[in-house]
Amino acid sequence: MITKFPQRPIRSHIYAKNCCPNRAQHSIYYNRWPVRDSREIICRNQMLTMPKKAIVDVDVAVVGGGPAGLAAAAALQRVVGSSMAIRVFEARTPSGERGATVQVDVNGLRAIEAIDPCTVHRLYEQGILRAGMSIHDDVTGERMPQREIHHDMMSDLEKHGHSGVMAQWWALTEILEGALPPGVVHHGLKLLECVALHPQSEESDRAELLDSGSECGENRDSGFRYRLTLQRCGTDEGTQESKGAGSQKSERQEQVIASEVTGDIGEMQALVETAFTAAASAGNGVGDEMAAEGIEASDRVLVRAKWLVGADGYYSRVRRQVGDGSAPTPLGDVVWWGTVNQQDLDVAGTTWPQPLLNLGINAAWSACYCPKGQFGPTALRLGLIMRASFGDPAAQALTVEGKASQADGNGALAGGFWYFRARLEDVERALQESPADVREGDASAALQRVLATFRDLPPDVISFLAATPPRRVTERRLCQQELDRLVPGAWTDGQGMVLLGDAAHAWRPDGQGTNLALEDAAVLGEVVRRFGLGSQAFSAFEEARMPRIKEVCNTSYLHRAKLINKAFFTPLWSGRDLPADLHDVHDGLQWSRERIHSIVEARLNNARLAVNPNGR
Repeated sequence: MITKFPQRPIRSHIYAKNCCPNRAQHSIYYNRWPVRDSREIICRNQMLTMPKKAIVDVDVAVVGGGPAGLAAAAALQRVVGSSMAIRVFEARTPSGERGATVQVDVNGLRAIEAIDPCTVHRLYEQGILRAGMSIHDDVTGERMPQREIHHDMMSDLEKHGHSGVMAQWWALTEILEGALPPGVVHHGLKLLECVALHPQSEESDRAELLDSGSECGENRDSGFRYRLTLQRCGTDEGTQESKGAGSQKSERQEQVIASEVTGDIGEMQALVETAFTAAASAGNGVGDEMAAEGIEASDRVLVRAKWLVGADGYYSRVRRQVGDGSAPTPLGDVVWWGTVNQQDLDVAGTTWPQPLLNLGINAAWSACYCPKGQFGPTALRLGLIMRASFGDPAAQALTVEGKASQADGNGALAGGFWYFRARLEDVERALQESPADVREGDASAALQRVLATFRDLPPDVISFLAATPPRRVTERRLCQQELDRLVPGAWTDGQGMVLLGDAAHAWRPDGQGTNLALEDAAVLGEVVRRFGLGSQAFSAFEEARMPRIKEVCNTSYLHRAKLINKAFFTPLWSGRDLPADLHDVHDGLQWSRERIHSIVEARLNNARLAVNPNGR
């Protein structure tokens, strides 16, 4: 079945006419699922919420809708096709505008390209193109030109076929979600309990589900290995649902488990350890815990899955409940992320910090503040601020006459982002000298805490940070999985579960976390295509990925270029799958790289990409 939508130009990897320079005859949607722009993705997934008292049988359940989970779902969908039901369950609601800005490097871009070339094209179209970074003394603001970094994207494209692109975390998830058909991703569903089913318990489990009064899908081969209990969350951060005291307690515990910095920073270590111990010891008693916390049965969704992919981050519940149960190790760092736009600065009566003023380039420029004598990304204490212009071929033209400042009036086309990291003892010391409201656990105080910790920064940077709306500030205590835990069986349970991304190998944010997660997805798709879904494929995934993870994490930031640029992933598509007249994978890659080159060149030249609905 081929569906045509001739009246709506679509910005999607599956719209053949939107991607191919020689494609007038290709008036079909690739893989038969139309995907619109990011606004429609949000509306679509809000409409696809599950009914009350839902019971769902799926072939593959992916827990976690971040880059790791979405890319893995896309890779598996590419390999197994529409014959299997794949569903992604994500607690986050698609409200956007929060979280980190991530760098997708050559290895991450090649991984996405191996899953779907046109998705990587969309990232180049809408992402942030790097220009460079200046290094500054974090007290005087003095610029250190000998450390300045410049990026030549066109040269990188010639050498490697790709050049690093930056994106806000939430924007990257929207792009990756666009690679999946409608109905795959379900937002607002948080995993509460994950139970491994055993052959002797399958019949009793099915009876339990039927007794709940809901219908259950056909048990085609009695192969369900996992039962998931999910809780419905609000549809937006502005949802006005009432919560009982028990529910508030549950949310508080979840915040601590997720290593959000709430409460007195000095108590963070004890809070994290206590919360994790309580959660890990709950085991299969989560059902009783849910009742005690006031979570009604009607607020739950029960899912049975034959295969389970855990992509649910640092404190993965999948790992804790059906995996090896290991917890990440808290590090001695606290980090903050925030986003600022021109309107925020106007309201605050301030402007961009000096290094970000008068930019005459249609790309991102960053300024890194760190102690003198230390290199930015590896400094013990650092602040990174960035001003960027965005690309969007279906919205507005890019900046006029090469001046980024002229994009300010176009809203989302210009924005500022910041990332700050400090040692825990520095935060504690700053809070001891700060007002009580800064030390409280209210999330709105996070901005005040970062301002207190970095109060010695130059005034123009302080005023820039202070203009950030508190709701757009994320604060987190860093954790990592120790590399000596990367042993066979750590990411699988020998039955049908596999972990990837931060759930498998959480590491400090040094530029490769998201990229390694994308690599995971491409490799998972490759081994499943070779061995089929099963323990053999998951063991092969571990065998292939663990040495790579150790190699990258054990190599310093300054010496990773060769490791990043040598990454290669077997394409999961054939030439016939792409929206162009291509014969094989080699032709497909050449077509993809030419398309990328034209996108980057057009954006750097301030030329708007002309997307013609008729493909001419």
